[in-house]
Amino acid sequence: FEGIGGWEIPGAEVYPTTPSAHREDATCVKCHMYNFNHEFEPSLDACNTCHDNVTSFDVNGVQTSISNKLEILHEKLVDANMIDGTTGSYIAGKFPTKYVGALYNYKIVHYDKSHGVHNPKYIEALLDNSIDVFN
Repeated sequence: FEGIGGWEIPGAEVYPTTPSAHREDATCVKCHMYNFNHEFEPSLDACNTCHDNVTSFDVNGVQTSISNKLEILHEKLVDANMIDGTTGSYIAGKFPTKYVGALYNYKIVHYDKSHGVHNPKYIEALLDNSIDVFN
């Protein structure tokens, strides 16, 4: 959930060497339990402590960009017969290591469900380099 630990496929996009502010300066509690909210839901009020006039979690279009890239990677994985396009199930088989890395990256970004908020630059690099594996 920290937006780290992906399969760092070498590629055109460089992986950031400094942690995201969401990992370095914030804590889970700081964003997800802002003002003693014990429901563990992120708050736009918490976002506004660092960002100006935030009206959605899609700050600077990061979530839109990540969602689009995740969809492209999903299509590539379907075309490679690694994911069933109808059911979304994973298909067993023998695949090149870099394809397996791309599938792993798809899964960690998809199941994180923050659409890149936890570490945007790192997630963008993971997805870009994973997509490029299939090009």
